[in-house]
Amino acid sequence: MDEMDDEIDLRDIFLVLWKNRLMIAAVFMIAVIAAGAVSFMMPSVYRASCIVALGDFGDPMYTTQSAASEIMTSDAFVLDLLSRLNLSLSPGEFAAFKDSMWIEPVKGSDRLLSISMETTDPDDGARILREMVSLFADRSNQSYSERRGLLVEELAATSQLLDSVEESINQTRQAMKEIEGATGVSPLEKSLLLSYKLDYLQNAESQRLSLMDRCMNLQKQLMLMKSVEIVEAPAVPLQPVKPKRTLILAVAGMLGLMLGVFAAFLRDALSKEQQRT
Repeated sequence: MDEMDDEIDLRDIFLVLWKNRLMIAAVFMIAVIAAGAVSFMMPSVYRASCIVALGDFGDPMYTTQSAASEIMTSDAFVLDLLSRLNLSLSPGEFAAFKDSMWIEPVKGSDRLLSISMETTDPDDGARILREMVSLFADRSNQSYSERRGLLVEELAATSQLLDSVEESINQTRQAMKEIEGATGVSPLEKSLLLSYKLDYLQNAESQRLSLMDRCMNLQKQLMLMKSVEIVEAPAVPLQPVKPKRTLILAVAGMLGLMLGVFAAFLRDALSKEQQRT
């Protein structure tokens, strides 16, 4: 009995749908056409992107992802960028321009930054990103050059001091030889002079080792210093990211179909109600 009821219910449902098939199809088509018209009226939005490797030279402002992101999204930086681009924006346009930029750290790296820009013109997005990266690189390289210059100066001064200490060590050793071979000097005087020179020599040797370590450390720092690099250059995007027209049409079609089915059953229910009265 239950199976017969199920068959009757399914048949009734099918009959309602079949009877109202034209209305369901019409609602479906109207929804799809309306969604298609709206989606094609919406401007296409393109996203240009690039990846930048931050420098490694000890300046936390330009070598950490969070600080670099704050710099590139700051009002002062964006104003300089707009000046380079010869763009003049109203306050509202300025806020919208900033909102269209995304700066995110690349997962698994402490130096890589992903920078993207959404625009209605794909060429504009790539051009803005190139100028943005160039502006940041100019500032970063300035800091890099200053810090490298300081290290080079310190290395030169340390090397010069090391040469001076080594010369003094050689002179002290030569003086000790002369004292040992000197005549007319009492053994006690020789012993005192040699003891004084030996103390000086030990201090000088200790200073020499310290200076050599400092030179090696400075040379290592200079070798490991890295300036900002462009890992993936900005390219003109080929396909828009918004609006997702296929998805919009699919959702509209589903909603239209559901609305058509609902209208069919509503129509059938109202028809039965009128027949009863």
